[in-house]
Amino acid sequence: MDEARERLRTLGWFFYMLAGAVGLMAPFPLAYILLGTGFLTAPIEGSGQPPAETSMPLVVVSAVGIVVGLAIGLGLAFAGRALGRARGYRFCIAMSWVACLLVPVGTLLGYYALRELGRPETRAAFQHGRTP
Repeated sequence: MDEARERLRTLGWFFYMLAGAVGLMAPFPLAYILLGTGFLTAPIEGSGQPPAETSMPLVVVSAVGIVVGLAIGLGLAFAGRALGRARGYRFCIAMSWVACLLVPVGTLLGYYALRELGRPETRAAFQHGRTP
């Protein structure tokens, strides 16, 4: 049981690291928001800039990308905390599947987490609750 809890703690730290990386990458579409907003507010006539109507989807999609990226980062951080405390078994499985979408590092981490969460001793650690 102690080995399973130690593996869960280690896995939780890896989830924290992945959450930090996702949190650092999530604001990158902010540049596209600024670019699209610039096209919307100050179009230059005859300069070959796209019309203002085509700039709005750029702003909206970028804003949605930032929100989704930050939500995934927060979810991974909460999953790291839950793994370290051996709580929220289903949430940890769900966030492991989400981590699999983050190619290539998240895929490896998500696969390992799903493999680890499927072990009987790990399930027993979650049933006993908080680690000391």
